[in-house]
Amino acid sequence: RECVFHIGYPKTASTFLQRQIFENSQELLAFTALGDSPGHNEVSLFTNKIISGENTAITDEERARRLLALKEKIDSSSRKPILSHESMIIGQWQEYYTNFENPETVCQRICEYFPQAKIMICIRDQVSWLDSWFRHDLRGYNISTKSISEIIDSEYFKDNIMPFIKYNR
Repeated sequence: RECVFHIGYPKTASTFLQRQIFENSQELLAFTALGDSPGHNEVSLFTNKIISGENTAITDEERARRLLALKEKIDSSSRKPILSHESMIIGQWQEYYTNFENPETVCQRICEYFPQAKIMICIRDQVSWLDSWFRHDLRGYNISTKSISEIIDSEYFKDNIMPFIKYNR
């Protein structure tokens, strides 16, 4: 059965889509990564080594059992399935986010269980994205008086932003 996997890069309105569109639609069967979403643990089966609320890594057998149950739930629904999880793209930064699988593993799981899947990737203009990320992550800090050079040279930028954008002067 065809289903959509939504992969939203950070600061591309993923949370807005998950909360306002996907989870409120009568036509969609939504599984989102939002912690308070009923489908949170199900969509995390594709991406996480440890599922929320569990203390140890999930075994391959248990993951397969749960993914088959998810597939059956989707196949039996008349609603259009959409699975949304930003962490499907985080695998490339595994040194920073150690609970997430690498992208190849995530893709293999999607292909195995949903070979007709459609992928929806949200991106954003780089300048707008960077501005939004700074304003979101640095709320409460006075960045308005700093130049872009001062921000780029800051420890915060080097430790928290650089790993995502691979900025290289």
